[in-house]
Amino acid sequence: MADKLVDFMIQLAKDDDLKQSYIGDANKTMEKYGVSDEDRKLMLSKDYDKIQKRIGGNYKISHNTVTTAAKLKP
Repeated sequence: MADKLVDFMIQLAKDDDLKQSYIGDANKTMEKYGVSDEDRKLMLSKDYDKIQKRIGGNYKISHNTVTTAAKLKP
């Protein structure tokens, strides 16, 4: 099963149009992408420790302008 939050965060790091949409209306952008209500609330909380825990140890978050994720190399 695909993890919409992880997919969204990775795409957010790559796609400038998605990033601009997120900056304009984060909740609406995540909703359109299919991110669950619970995960949208988590992202909007900006609780970076909880976000990192949620996406797991195979990813590293970055939270400069927006919170994104990148897969760690094994």
